[in-house]
Amino acid sequence: MFSRSTSEGIIHFLKITTLLKYIVVKELVLDPIQALLIEPAARSLHSRIANRSLSGDLAMMYSLLDSNELDFSLAVPLMGQVVCNKSDAETWSDLII
Repeated sequence: MFSRSTSEGIIHFLKITTLLKYIVVKELVLDPIQALLIEPAARSLHSRIANRSLSGDLAMMYSLLDSNELDFSLAVPLMGQVVCNKSDAETWSDLII
């Protein structure tokens, strides 16, 4: 077994590693959403869930993800569209927030 100080050091290292992975994942999810926010289509397409534009939905999603109030797994379909380099039409028509 490890000594107490070694065990505490390992636990501290694991916590830091987990935090760094979380930060990287967070950036990988938030950056594409931020990029979509500035697209003209985001301002001209109507939201499917509220009386606003799609950019309003994306902004809300970004805010909730950034403040850790929304699970990142909910953004996976959108990230899949972006990462797979789907056409703009496919991405916008498939986007449901």
